Amino acid sequence: MCILKGVRILGTIEGHDKYSIMVKSNGKQQTLYKHSIFTIVR
Repeated sequence: MCILKGVRILGTIEGHDKYSIMVKSNGKQQTLYKHSIFTIVR
């Protein structure tokens, strides 16, 4: 997953809703807003 500012986050998508995606990366959960995500790669 690549964020608009060029930051790459490697992890597993744990859940989502209308506006955000929950990602588990390095044992921590992060909430990312969909409008800030540039690319999702499998």
